[in-house]
Amino acid sequence: MEDDVSDVEDLLDEMESTFSTNVASKPSPTKRFDKQLSPDSELDQLMAEIIDDTDMDDKPDAMIHNKPMMFSNKQQKSNQKCFPCLLGGAMHARGLSTSLEQRSCDQLLCTKCDFKVVSFDDYRWTSDCDYLFFRNNAPDFSRLKAKLIKKKGNRAYACQCSWRSIQEITDISNLFDLKWTCSRH
Repeated sequence: MEDDVSDVEDLLDEMESTFSTNVASKPSPTKRFDKQLSPDSELDQLMAEIIDDTDMDDKPDAMIHNKPMMFSNKQQKSNQKCFPCLLGGAMHARGLSTSLEQRSCDQLLCTKCDFKVVSFDDYRWTSDCDYLFFRNNAPDFSRLKAKLIKKKGNRAYACQCSWRSIQEITDISNLFDLKWTCSRH
């Protein structure tokens, strides 16, 4: 038993001497501070070690600016906006709308309430929907379904301040009461 304790003590002594040698061999970070660090304090030594490890002099530019070197297609977001910005029923494709390919925008943002617009295929809103209902329940489908009616071909759109049921392709610029815009694809 005594041999085990002495072995552990020897190991600890060896580790301590190795650790203190590594800390002493690192350059002093005091060049960055007006106040000198006390070399006797273990806390000061640990802080100096951390400061040296986070020194950005040897890091590539991409790491300094917090920009990854490469993006995958899913991470990358282009700066394309729908033109014209369209709403459409369930039978209309979703995505980026162009003058050549008309699609229902699926990246709508309401500039009035600053919420993402949600849409539900093959549903329409009941006639008794009101502002307070959407303010309290959007964008949660499980709570919104209380005012949704199944209707094939329709698409129900809503944010927290506006709602619309659409069946045919419609340009948002013709719907003056809606403050929805494409938030880029």
